[in-house]
Amino acid sequence: MLAFSKKIRNTVKPGAIVLLGGVLCLLIFRAFQPSIEGEREAAVLVQRLRWPENFAEARALIQQLEAIGEPSLAPLLETLESPHGDEFYILDALKGIGQPSVAPLIHFVESHESFLSFDDWGLTSRLPRWIQSYILNPSDESSIKKSAYRLLVEIAPSDQTVLDLLIQGTGDDYEINRVFAILFMGKMDDRFESQIVSTLAQHTSDPSRVVRHRVATILGQFAETSASAHETLVILLNDTDPYVRRVAAKVIGETGNVDEPTYRKLLSGLKDKDSGFRVACAGALWRLGRDREAAMGVFEDQLRDRIELSRTLKELEAIGPDMIGLVEEIESLFEHADDTFRVLAARSHWALTGEDSRLLSNLDKVINTSNNRGQSHAVGSLGLLGPKAREIIPSVIEVARNDSHLMLEAIHAFEKIGPPATEAIPFIEEALNHRAPFIQKAAHEALTAIRASAGDE
Repeated sequence: MLAFSKKIRNTVKPGAIVLLGGVLCLLIFRAFQPSIEGEREAAVLVQRLRWPENFAEARALIQQLEAIGEPSLAPLLETLESPHGDEFYILDALKGIGQPSVAPLIHFVESHESFLSFDDWGLTSRLPRWIQSYILNPSDESSIKKSAYRLLVEIAPSDQTVLDLLIQGTGDDYEINRVFAILFMGKMDDRFESQIVSTLAQHTSDPSRVVRHRVATILGQFAETSASAHETLVILLNDTDPYVRRVAAKVIGETGNVDEPTYRKLLSGLKDKDSGFRVACAGALWRLGRDREAAMGVFEDQLRDRIELSRTLKELEAIGPDMIGLVEEIESLFEHADDTFRVLAARSHWALTGEDSRLLSNLDKVINTSNNRGQSHAVGSLGLLGPKAREIIPSVIEVARNDSHLMLEAIHAFEKIGPPATEAIPFIEEALNHRAPFIQKAAHEALTAIRASAGDE
């Protein structure tokens, strides 16, 4: 009897184990099945999202991906590796998923060493690749890591792990990735100020002037509250590259705070061999209320000799009415052979005098007679006039209709003009169906701004 019982137990035990194992496998399968199915569904949606027909389709696809949630992350991140830069709406979808994207994005950045991704439709695509690598404008998509950095800062600006990643990025072998890591450190929460300033201070001797330029720019955000940031900017006033010294001087002037040795350095800079640094020092001294007569002399010389015209005109525009004594010299540039300088002169004149009609007539003339580059500068300046730019909207639409670059500039200008730009609504509605995703989205944002007074969506 005892032997029979033992035989039964030996027979039942393996069967029970097999049954239990089967149940566990079923439970595991059921647990992961929704995730697997969600990822498959998301992969299909992501492929459509890369080049949607219009903004409405893109928004619907993004909402579906957000509803799927975390299973969408894998196909979305995989698409960021695209060599064509067609990740525009992909970034919006990742941002919509929010906090669950943070850890996967950090892993994504750490596992990618390549950096360039070219936008077939963007503003950088017309440039040679070596020039693209120096682009500093955060609106240009020229880096896989840049896209991920921006997303992380937008989603979790108070997350220490995100800051740690950016600090790590400042030591990247690729110059452009160091630039982007520094750029987005400046968009983190203010509570990280001491860590950010300390990290930036370590890069004042970076071999790349572009990196040092970005260091100076971001330090300017903290110079009014951080003595360390201000001290580091003073060090950069002695940088070997005038490109960096210009930024340091400009930022120091904007802080409104300067000690005697720094003041003397700025004053001596008015006689520096680099004309751009002379302009920056003149602007800084003017803002600090020191040696304004000497500063004015520098501006006069620059306008007369037409050296560093672009920088000089931008500085005068920023200072504004205090420079009213230079109006005649600026007016003499209205017929400059280079349309870019004509636009900058018109903007400076407007900033000094407040004469909207002169700015409008000058911009209108450039828009109707210039080449594409001049038109781009003119259209991009229309937003300064707001509703008063309404009368030349037809001219803008005419030149922008068949050029993606001008179309984008025009849409941004109409957004700034707001409700008075209702005449442009049909043109903007057409842009909702443009093949380039960034134009679709810009059109939607412009329509929202223009229709705001009526409460339309």
